[in-house]
Amino acid sequence: MFKQLFYSDGKFSFTALFALSTSVLSGIAGAGYVITINEAAGEIIQGKVHLNYLPFFIATTAAMIILRRIALRQATEHIEGILENFRNKLANQIRQIELAQMETIDKTEIYLKMTSDTKSF
Repeated sequence: MFKQLFYSDGKFSFTALFALSTSVLSGIAGAGYVITINEAAGEIIQGKVHLNYLPFFIATTAAMIILRRIALRQATEHIEGILENFRNKLANQIRQIELAQMETIDKTEIYLKMTSDTKSF
């Protein structure tokens, strides 16, 4: 699985690495988000109400949302590219098959599987 995600056509995929790294950074921002909320809640319980944690809250929330969106978009594009490459290889193999073998395969089933939308995965 690692080979399929990070190595496509014998080349290292930097989009997969970018998606993984933004995913990790989004998780770190999420941890900062939770820490900020816990610290602010601890001060509220003690009776101290001030807005010292508001800039940290806004920054960690924005970082978490932005990084998560980037990671999901990059991962989606990368997986769709892998699926498209797989479909092209399969279509090429079907195109090169002999006619006698091809006649035994149901053509509507092949067409339906080849034209299905990748977003349904």
